[in-house]
Amino acid sequence: MYFMGTKKFYTALLILAILLAAALVLSLKTGTVSISFSALFRLFAGGEVDPSVKTIIYQLRLPRTIMALVCGCSLSLAGVILQSILKNPLAEPYLLGISSGAGLGVSLYVLLFQSAASYYLIQPLAFAGSIAAVLVILAVAGIKRSLSSSTLILTGVMVSSFCSSVIMILMAVREHEFAKIFFWLLGYLGGCELKDAFVAGGFLIVSLIALLFYIRDMNALAAGDEAAVYAGVNVRKTKVVLIIIVSLLTGVCVSYAGMIGFVGLVVPYLMRLIAGSDHRKLIPLSLLAGSILMLAADSVSRVILAPVELPVGVITALVGVPFFLYIFLFHSKDGR
Repeated sequence: MYFMGTKKFYTALLILAILLAAALVLSLKTGTVSISFSALFRLFAGGEVDPSVKTIIYQLRLPRTIMALVCGCSLSLAGVILQSILKNPLAEPYLLGISSGAGLGVSLYVLLFQSAASYYLIQPLAFAGSIAAVLVILAVAGIKRSLSSSTLILTGVMVSSFCSSVIMILMAVREHEFAKIFFWLLGYLGGCELKDAFVAGGFLIVSLIALLFYIRDMNALAAGDEAAVYAGVNVRKTKVVLIIIVSLLTGVCVSYAGMIGFVGLVVPYLMRLIAGSDHRKLIPLSLLAGSILMLAADSVSRVILAPVELPVGVITALVGVPFFLYIFLFHSKDGR
């Protein structure tokens, strides 16, 4: 396994930071109404700009830009953790059905609640759905005594199909909201408010702080469970904590932005090629790269068929599906 030197790591970090800054500006600038760079500069420098520009930036584009950044970081981080736990390059929340479980939890909220007083039930229900999906995956893996790509993918298809069927039933009950829920399920950032973006960011920060205590354990797990035990790692406890973090990150993203797939597959895989298995380097690179990918995908979704806006999950799937096939056919351990 290739390990990146310190100088190369900081070089990669700098390049990604520059690309992230460009992606942030592009996200704020891009849309049905294009805003000039000079207008953006004047706005954030406190100068005079057209009131309509202020409205577009502060009420529409800034919330979705921050949410795209947070979701990109969260989904990439979830992918890094899952691939570390399961030692499989195809492990990511969407493919394993974890996102579908969270989506089912949110759909139950739409059916049963939707009052202002129950607004903060969305995240707990999404979290419960993602945890339930993880438990099913682990139960099947235990029965099969295998965490192979085939087992994971088939289990993910099973969980996703079941959750999607139940979601369709719930949407039929809420027929008048069918189109809105369906569009959201494909990944939609346009309905986010600034407070939503900050709440999602808060969950991401909490998850990162918790993860700091398990970086060494994740590095040990990369060498295998047996080696981790010899290194003094409580493997069972570590995996439980990491799975809870994955479920939390996935549930929050789904509750605000819908089911966005393949970010947790593409980004960790590519960053692992650069940084190796050292999570002290892999995680920060993945956070930056994930946010860049999500911001770019959201910008493309707004302009590719303008004035019609595509769900951002469609764009990430167009990128991710060919990438998934490439990994499955040529780089997974059991791509048969």
